Amino acid sequence: EDGIRDVERSRGLGDVYKRQDGGGCIIAGSRALAMVDIEDGEPAWEREDLGGAAALCPSGRELAVAHGRTLLLVDPDSGNTLGALPQRESEIRSIAHADRRLYLESQGVLEAFSRDTGELLWSRPCVPGSGPGLTAGPDSLVVFGPGELFSVDPANGGARRSFPSKAGWRAPPALALGMAVAVDGMTVIAFDPRLGDEVWRLDLEGRDIAAPPAFVSIIGSRVYICLLYTSPSPRDL
Repeated sequence: EDGIRDVERSRGLGDVYKRQDGGGCIIAGSRALAMVDIEDGEPAWEREDLGGAAALCPSGRELAVAHGRTLLLVDPDSGNTLGALPQRESEIRSIAHADRRLYLESQGVLEAFSRDTGELLWSRPCVPGSGPGLTAGPDSLVVFGPGELFSVDPANGGARRSFPSKAGWRAPPALALGMAVAVDGMTVIAFDPRLGDEVWRLDLEGRDIAAPPAFVSIIGSRVYICLLYTSPSPRDL
């Protein structure tokens, strides 16, 4: 952890992707995109030309990197560029991958591409969110926008359901187990992104918790609530 903190100070911490094979941690710093050893923070490779990347997303064996108006596919082992999508008209802010499709949002335009051929599959307008606003699964795509979440059909971009917020969605939802789970103020809500039905809700108002909920993660069959600590700590439902 000390090594990772040193990298944060030297490069400016942005989006972070920890490799599932334990091969390192890829950091989108303000000055460089780098893969570092999780024990000592030593870089295995560094790409200064990709400093300030807006978002990272695993895409099969490659890593999708949003940098300016370009989405690149990068080899996580070497840092080499393996391919790129055609440059978009505006800056790419959010990306997601599922079922051999790449999804990206750039200034209110949502697009889907084939990961294998780079072909544009569909494009549609959407309300631009702030930060990493896309969550994708094999049969669902949820967009995080100001005041609401909405789901679209990943096959053709058709609108499915809208999920308005009462207190303000705090972050994009976690998507697994056939449901999307998100935090609305002090309430954690699970809903079906395809049919729009509410599955369950957990009201945390008045409970003995140390801080408000910030976002959720789904690992295996469990939903974890991360609170608004300086260093977030999960609470198991």
